[in-house]
Amino acid sequence: FNAPRSYSAQERAVTATDYATLIGQQFPHFKSIRAYGGEEESPPQFGKVFVTIRPQAGEVLSQSERNRVITFLKGRSVVGISTEIKDPNYVYVKVNYNFAYDPNKTSRTGGAITDIIQDEILSFSDNDLGKFNTKLRSSRLVRRLEEQDQSILSSTIELSMIKRLTPRLRTTNSFNINYNNSIYRPDAGHQTHAGHTSSITSSFFTIGGRQARLVDDGSGSLNVQATKSDGSTEIINRDAGTVDYDTGVVIINKLQIDDISNGFFSIHAKPSNDDITPATNQILLIYGKDVTVSYRVERE
Repeated sequence: FNAPRSYSAQERAVTATDYATLIGQQFPHFKSIRAYGGEEESPPQFGKVFVTIRPQAGEVLSQSERNRVITFLKGRSVVGISTEIKDPNYVYVKVNYNFAYDPNKTSRTGGAITDIIQDEILSFSDNDLGKFNTKLRSSRLVRRLEEQDQSILSSTIELSMIKRLTPRLRTTNSFNINYNNSIYRPDAGHQTHAGHTSSITSSFFTIGGRQARLVDDGSGSLNVQATKSDGSTEIINRDAGTVDYDTGVVIINKLQIDDISNGFFSIHAKPSNDDITPATNQILLIYGKDVTVSYRVERE
């Protein structure tokens, strides 16, 4: 959906930018707004503009807010172009950060520095993420964290992308998840290696009275891995879905879920790159419960 120039000054929505500008002027309390043409959808939907909004409170617009936006746009849109409001697609980011520090170079304890770093990660989420078109650059985050105390000598960071789903219980569920970022591809058969980690893991769920979770096999298939009474694990389903490591699409097929904890069924994906880039209506967020900070002592 393209047009040669902006008409937002005339309160006419011609380009996608006009839609976002006009909505922002009318509803300045919204945290973030993005409008884009239907040709960016998959599959493309020509003749349509999609508007996605992060509200001031909560994660999605209330029905009354959606109605007010639609009413406002009526009469301001180009004839023949329809408008659809889509909820933001939140991708939560899990952060595992480890730093080495020299206690001779600071008056703070390792625990005190840990608290400062945890606060800085959440500040980074509030101020540098949480908006459309905002990329998470891990190098920028690491640089900020290492600046929090002069005693920090080095650090490492691991990120994973999380989608939180609400399944139907005691029945089968199917999901199509698009992280829009490539996923790290482990070697095939990695599950047989000592200390292996999967690129795709889910939160635990109950199936047939047993605790289980989803894991990938490194070859593009999702397995259901159940916990045995002695604490070891076994694969009870090798056809629970597929992973496209290049596109970041994860498909879960007819997965039986009898119960979950914490109200969500979470799917974690390890990105193949250090940076995570949101697409179309995606927003990246970091919550405190998804942050782990640890440290080790080193002396120069």
